[in-house]
Amino acid sequence: MSETKQSIEGHGDPWARAVLEALGDAIIVVNGQNRVEYMNGAAEKLTSVPAANAFGRLLPEVLHLAPEYGAELRGDLLSLATLHGSSISLGRNLILRSADGAELAVEGEVAPYEIPGCAPGAVVTFRDVTERNRHEMAYSRDQKVRAVAQLAGSIAHDLNNALTLILGHTDQLLRRIPEGDPARYAAETLKDAGDMAVKVSDQLRLLSRKEILLPAVLNLNRLIDDSVDLLRAAAGPEIELERALAEDLGEMRADPDQIRDMLTNLVVHARHALERGGRIRLETAGVDFAGQERAGRTRRFIRLRFTYSGPGMRREDPDRIFEPRFRASQEESQDLGIFMVLGVVSDASGHISADVQPGSATTFEILLPRVQEPHPIFASLDTPLELSKPTILLVEDDADVRALLSTYFDRGGYRLLEAENGEEALQVSELYEGPIDLLITDMMMPIMSGPHLVNAIAADRPETRVLMISGRPPDPTTLRDLTHQGVHFLQKPFRSVKLLQRVEQILNESRVRTN
Repeated sequence: MSETKQSIEGHGDPWARAVLEALGDAIIVVNGQNRVEYMNGAAEKLTSVPAANAFGRLLPEVLHLAPEYGAELRGDLLSLATLHGSSISLGRNLILRSADGAELAVEGEVAPYEIPGCAPGAVVTFRDVTERNRHEMAYSRDQKVRAVAQLAGSIAHDLNNALTLILGHTDQLLRRIPEGDPARYAAETLKDAGDMAVKVSDQLRLLSRKEILLPAVLNLNRLIDDSVDLLRAAAGPEIELERALAEDLGEMRADPDQIRDMLTNLVVHARHALERGGRIRLETAGVDFAGQERAGRTRRFIRLRFTYSGPGMRREDPDRIFEPRFRASQEESQDLGIFMVLGVVSDASGHISADVQPGSATTFEILLPRVQEPHPIFASLDTPLELSKPTILLVEDDADVRALLSTYFDRGGYRLLEAENGEEALQVSELYEGPIDLLITDMMMPIMSGPHLVNAIAADRPETRVLMISGRPPDPTTLRDLTHQGVHFLQKPFRSVKLLQRVEQILNESRVRTN
């Protein structure tokens, strides 16, 4: 037994050995010839090399650092420690390959030591940071999502106000220009351009992660079956679509349209990677994670595995696959699909991970919380009632938008009261002696916001129904609170038909409840 090993494990100092074995950090001691003299239990666990087998071997034969990271450790650790004269960091982002083939992210330090009567050596201390790195990457990814969402929401607000004017006035032009008039072609082209811009606005709303969600209890298998024709069309004829759907899957709570968009985005992303065709496989299962925390505190999940593979599949970067505008192929100038999928999964309180085998296959595993409560059944109001001439108070700070909306209600036969802001709306409400059947207000206004106006109007006119409109998707918490108060919401941009239909629906519901 060497002098170093005797110093550490000698019977005269059992306390030191007990302390070393109790430490969570892995410790390997090497002598002046860079050979292992001692390693504690934590080092045995991380390297998968028993201490008895490691003794006397060169350090690189026990501590296997991944070759691609070897450039950070030029020369042997003993020389580094000796030259530096004190503890020196091994650096971050090191990969340790254990004897059983597992790869772990590690960080650590190396320090020289001298024991009287012993040759100088070094102590290597390292620890597993795989889980910590995963959390840091998830946090960094979430920060990117939040930053993009904030920017997208701001852009969507101005764009949707502009589109409301463009679409509204274009519809009015088309009603006035007869068929065959040369000016009608220009108006129809403008209408088509507006419709294309609405699709851009929808993408911004998705990116903002504040889209208006209509969660429902649904069965993922049934939704996949109902969407299979859409998914096959998105995949194209050269890609085969397979399904392996588990029985008794259970139900989940999510917005059906969002989940359908999520599936479509996954298929489109796969199509970009499978330029020469291939196979897409959708597999569902119910899974439990007893005693583990994944996707929050929920432990029962519905799992969707989405796998695609094929000949000539493009290589994908696993570290960038969730980033905005990640491209599965060079020909695609923008691919927001997977970034949008990330937002959908987050909205559903789920978890997503990617297993990328470059040039071979990619699998997205999505875990969505499974619900236990029964599916609620709501009665619907299908029969519209004949309306008298109801009174509407319209509050909109944009004068052009307000003027356009007023023309809608003039044609619809409503009695209309108008206000530019919240304070003016309260004055109108106070002076007007008759009932106000519906308050339509913009959500974001100077002087007084839409939600504050709603509360003020409700204090004097509790019977008045409310429709909130906005060019910017509202904060989900604010929207949830307003919904509990019976407030309806309509996202800009919208056409006259959609607005009038929504107004009629709200007033019909009010009539039914009154009667």
